[in-house]
Amino acid sequence: MFFRKFWLITTVVFVLCGLILSTPHVEAQTVHALVVVMNADDKIGKGMEVNLDKINEFLDEVGNQYLIRPTIFRSTARQTTPDAVLQWIRNLRPAADDVVFFYYGGHGGMVSKTDQRTYLYLTDGILYRDKIEEVMQNVSCRLKLIITDCCSSYPSSDSADPASLTNYGTVEQRNHITDLFGKHEGLLHVNGTTEGSYGWVNLNRGGFFTTSLLQSIHPRTDGNRDGFLEWHEILQVTEAVTQETFNSHYPSFTDEYKRDPQTKLQTPKVYSTPIPVHWYPRDRPDDRDIASGLWELENRVSDIRLFLRPTKQDYRLTDYLTIRLEADRDCYITLFNWEADGTFKQLFPNKFDTDNFIRAGSSINFPTRDSNFDIRLSGPEGIERLKLVAVRSKTVSDRINSVLPREGDAFGNAPAGDGQNKRMADIEKRVSREDKIAEILQDIDPRDWAIDNATIDLRR
Repeated sequence: MFFRKFWLITTVVFVLCGLILSTPHVEAQTVHALVVVMNADDKIGKGMEVNLDKINEFLDEVGNQYLIRPTIFRSTARQTTPDAVLQWIRNLRPAADDVVFFYYGGHGGMVSKTDQRTYLYLTDGILYRDKIEEVMQNVSCRLKLIITDCCSSYPSSDSADPASLTNYGTVEQRNHITDLFGKHEGLLHVNGTTEGSYGWVNLNRGGFFTTSLLQSIHPRTDGNRDGFLEWHEILQVTEAVTQETFNSHYPSFTDEYKRDPQTKLQTPKVYSTPIPVHWYPRDRPDDRDIASGLWELENRVSDIRLFLRPTKQDYRLTDYLTIRLEADRDCYITLFNWEADGTFKQLFPNKFDTDNFIRAGSSINFPTRDSNFDIRLSGPEGIERLKLVAVRSKTVSDRINSVLPREGDAFGNAPAGDGQNKRMADIEKRVSREDKIAEILQDIDPRDWAIDNATIDLRR
């Protein structure tokens, strides 16, 4: 893995749009669900009925652990007006630990190429996405979800969602409802497409995005292999499956659609995501619940909620790494990397960017467009590990960042000698530096620092 400095950065980041969340405890109680489908449409109505069946099956699964209060609006019954949807949300009176779940499947769009406000195309009018979020934010409960599967395309001569022609297989599922509904808090908003592109539907299998999302509730979706399924992990897999589905169907599209600039790779977009709270107990223990060793290091009593995830799980040699970072407190961050052969490096801060301060509530894709570097994966092949460290104190951050060099070889110059002796010297130096960083963290108040781990799979 190495850095490349550049003056004009173009970073392609696959993001997802459209879910809102607010978390209950497992013993809490009610999921208030509104499902809106445009099943009267001549072109996509049949596919929307399939989406409805899939969402109902998912809610049945949720109902095994929570009380479900479902409401279904169908365009065939002319229930799908903007006023009806907003009034349903406004009339909610959930308990503090309840969940509100909103799903929409149908047509959607974007105002224009220059005005990128997106909307849902309902009966008797359009409903802007930001209006839904505004009204939902006024609902007081822990977790709120807004999930939409629709186009975000701008007006053209023919912008209706085309029906795809082939099917794709299903994936074995596993119940992670407690993780997703009981152990997250905040807001998740995701849509099936980015601005300026169509959403696609298979009339027999349902929408590409909806089907991919529900298939992604799967044991293999646990990307960091920690036994806990996070919404971030689901959305990463959903993105990949949605794109693969689009690619498999693209050859069957008409020439007219292939010429349309909005017929491009379907990529879900995430506007905001909730934070997992499974390792942040409400009642802080008196002792330090901390493990030793830098990679194994944990801190279950931190006041900082920190999140680290690559934007995808599988990479190829020479790909550029992009990761998502979130923190709910002002802090200073350091990003470490172990390559597949054990080489230990500090990726950030580095000689191209030394400003590692991020503000409370930050949710960024890194490197950012303002960064003067990118991160190219150079191998060797295998599992690479990433660790993000956040501290409240700049002084502590500077101590951590002084342990490893910020450029060149991560270990400096090893002592001269044969290959085996050099390798042993490298290992000893690496372990010494890892331990030094762990010691710095364990010497300060555990409430003032946090860590998160992630892995990627690097192949040719």
